[in-house]
Amino acid sequence: MSEGYPSDWGSRRKEVYRRDDFTCQNCGAVGGPRGDAELHAHHIVPKSKGGTHNTSNLKTLCKDCHDAIHGNSVAPTADSARPSETSSQAQLQFPLNESRFPYSVADEISCGNQIANTYELVNGVIEAIEELNELFETAQSLPADKESDRLSRKIDETVTELDDHLQSLYSELSTFDEEISWTDSKSTISRYNDFQKAGVELQVVVEEYRATLENLSAGPKDEDLRATLVDLKLLADDLDAALEDYTEKSEALINRLYGEIASELDRIDSNTTSITPITPDSCPVCTGETTVIRRSIEVTNHSYTLLRCTECDTEWTIDLQNLTVSSGPEGLVGVSMAPTVWKRGANKGFSLPEDLDEFNKLSEIYEREKKRLLGAVAIGQVGILIGSYVLGSVLLWVIGTVLLVSAARGLFTWRLDRVLGGSSSFLSGLLK
Repeated sequence: MSEGYPSDWGSRRKEVYRRDDFTCQNCGAVGGPRGDAELHAHHIVPKSKGGTHNTSNLKTLCKDCHDAIHGNSVAPTADSARPSETSSQAQLQFPLNESRFPYSVADEISCGNQIANTYELVNGVIEAIEELNELFETAQSLPADKESDRLSRKIDETVTELDDHLQSLYSELSTFDEEISWTDSKSTISRYNDFQKAGVELQVVVEEYRATLENLSAGPKDEDLRATLVDLKLLADDLDAALEDYTEKSEALINRLYGEIASELDRIDSNTTSITPITPDSCPVCTGETTVIRRSIEVTNHSYTLLRCTECDTEWTIDLQNLTVSSGPEGLVGVSMAPTVWKRGANKGFSLPEDLDEFNKLSEIYEREKKRLLGAVAIGQVGILIGSYVLGSVLLWVIGTVLLVSAARGLFTWRLDRVLGGSSSFLSGLLK
């Protein structure tokens, strides 16, 4: 701890952050579990002028504003762009509505939402502990024979409230720990490593604290009460340290999740088009119905078009040439093929990921036939250009080009039906 600061300075500044809703009181930058701004607790009346460390003399500032006040830079304002908020991630805020986002960021959103939920529980625990500590100080200041029934009832009520918060927090942490343990992804486990360790340590302290609370609830309200309150006071310091460590680790993880979500949204937004090509009617993974969805996320200025299965977690990004798996079974993410290949493979009854080789064969045939067609069209176009030049007729070139494109379309469809399977005639290809 820095010289001149109280031993509980860490707890005090965290209390100020919560009081100010993790928002810089100068420019409005958001930190903590809701943003990525680095927060500082600023003394309103400077220490050098007699200002105290009481929370009433503290307010939340972001690092930029705090540095500016102390003469190190120019403070931003609520209307100015902060250097740390140049990306869309600064505009995201948990909890997020999963239905508005692609499946490929579902895990990140679920994780962030759950952390936000535990953070609310952490705040409830801290507030209840502070209230219990005040009651403890009151009980300590009174002679044993002067403790009132009202004080005892208030202690009981606070203990019950605190135990409920601790039980909910322990349950939430246990569920989160199990979900992380189930994953097979080494990268996912690595992402949660520091946070998980802090969560496990917090679970241990919470369990010990709850056991002491049970003794307080079951024991007589005399000397045992005082002894138990002393134990709780000592455990409160351990719990406060564990809560602070958990909060710091969760803030770091949340900022990382914001970045990963924003990066994935950038990638999808830049690789999709609003033009919808032919798409498979059924999902090649589960045979469920597919649907094209269009979404806009105003706060991050992203928009995208995706092909989504309504029954499983498979999704494709849609561009002008291909459908690319952006979310789905392991080994399929990143697989990209022409919409016609996906559709014809599904119509043939091929299933993914088992029949991925069959889809690849269809894709090779498709690409080979497309190259042949483009070569034929190029030769035809040269012939039309020469003929129209010799005859001096621009109209002949226009008509010839339109007929060539129409014929090429019908020929390509007919050829694909021959080599990939199907029953379309050359005429139906022209009319598609």
